[in-house]
Amino acid sequence: MGGGASADGRRPIPEAFAVTGPMLSMRRIDNDKQRMMLIFNKYNRNQDGEMNLAEFTVMSRLLKEGISDAQIKKAFNKADRNHNGTLNVFEFMDWVYKDEQARS
Repeated sequence: MGGGASADGRRPIPEAFAVTGPMLSMRRIDNDKQRMMLIFNKYNRNQDGEMNLAEFTVMSRLLKEGISDAQIKKAFNKADRNHNGTLNVFEFMDWVYKDEQARS
C-alpha cells in the first residue's frame, strides 16, 4: 500500500475507510463548518470571540473582491442578530449558512 501524499499534500483515505452516500454529505458539512471556524478565528484579530465591523470588513474585502462598504455593512447588520455591534461565532455561522441557502 503506497503511503504517498496527493498533489494537495493529503494522504489518500484507505478504501476500507472511504465514506459514501449520506455520510459523505455529513463529512463535507463538518469540513465546511471547520473551514468557516478557521476563517472566523483568522479574521477575529484580537481573538476575543467576537468579530467587529472592522474585522468583518477585512475578511469581506479579502474574500470577495469589489465588495462595497454598503454591502459589507448590510451583510454585517443582517448577521448581527442581537444588534450588539459584533458577531459571535454562532451568528457568523448562521449568516454563512442561511445566506448560502438563500442563494441556492
